Amino acid sequence: GAVSSVMSWATDGDLKGVSAASCVAPALEQSFLVTGTQAGMTQQLVVANPSAKATSLTVKVWGADASGALALSTGSTLTVAANGETVMNLAAAAAKQDALYVTVSSDETPVAAIVRSIAMDGLTAKGSDYAVANNTASKKLGFGALNEGDAVKLYLFARRSADVTVSWVDGKGLKQAYRQTIEGDRASVIDLGDVPKGVTGIIISSSQPISVSAKIDDDGNDGQSDFALVNAAGPSHVSAVAIPDQASAKLGVMNASDQEASAVLRCYDADGKRIDERTITLKAGAATMLDLADVDGTVAAVSLNDDDGAMVWNGRIGQEDVAKAKMAGLSIISPVDLKETKERIWANADMTVVR
Repeated sequence: GAVSSVMSWATDGDLKGVSAASCVAPALEQSFLVTGTQAGMTQQLVVANPSAKATSLTVKVWGADASGALALSTGSTLTVAANGETVMNLAAAAAKQDALYVTVSSDETPVAAIVRSIAMDGLTAKGSDYAVANNTASKKLGFGALNEGDAVKLYLFARRSADVTVSWVDGKGLKQAYRQTIEGDRASVIDLGDVPKGVTGIIISSSQPISVSAKIDDDGNDGQSDFALVNAAGPSHVSAVAIPDQASAKLGVMNASDQEASAVLRCYDADGKRIDERTITLKAGAATMLDLADVDGTVAAVSLNDDDGAMVWNGRIGQEDVAKAKMAGLSIISPVDLKETKERIWANADMTVVR
């Protein structure tokens, strides 16, 4: 498998702060959990078609007001030219929603899609980030790389009603934070407030398969703030993150299993040389944070080999110029599963075909 990432940052203009994400792979179907379309939020679905064949897309959206898909005011069909790009304004298509669950289906060729999220309060920048596809639905999910004082909101979607338990994760184990029953076929929001001292991760348990994303807010000076969008995910056996150039990074790793587990973390420089290797052992439901600034050398990529299939991890990304300007600059990127890609082909005898 392969992994890459993108980062942008600014200390002036309307997009002060940091935006970053792992690059996405084209697919025929993708799903997104979006942070809503209330006043001040811009939500742009950006779809790129890397193939030499044009395709049409079907976009379906579920909101937070009621169960069932919404009737979009801008229509639900898009066309993307060969080697082209199309943008759909979700805020115009489904306005005044606290959360959105969006599915994008391509008829002809795989496409790459993201949702570009921008928040403004008048002329004050309130952050921006990329929402990448969230195609994971499971009864147990998690994400890490949190800091004390971060403000956290969860966005959830399940096909059927589900009982959801949310727990903070620190170095010792789980501490239940919230319980709620969410309605099926409808986007939901849970405001967890500020992250307590010592907590670096969150685990979500559900009675039904559920998709979860989070918005993490951090405040800077003069009313400026920035936010990170991250998808909750489950463990994978081999995964990796590419660290963007000129980024500062911390890794949040937690054990989502019910027993003690270990995994091997390896760091590489831009030439592919392994510059650090360590074994991380965590108690059940415990978490830790690692600062890549402590590694001897400039880290360009990190991999995690997890034979137990127990660890969930993320990279917390900042940028030195933004920090020196005393501005909030925050993004959280997710690792990419490096499992082998498999393809299955069926062949049938068809006597009706005449050559």
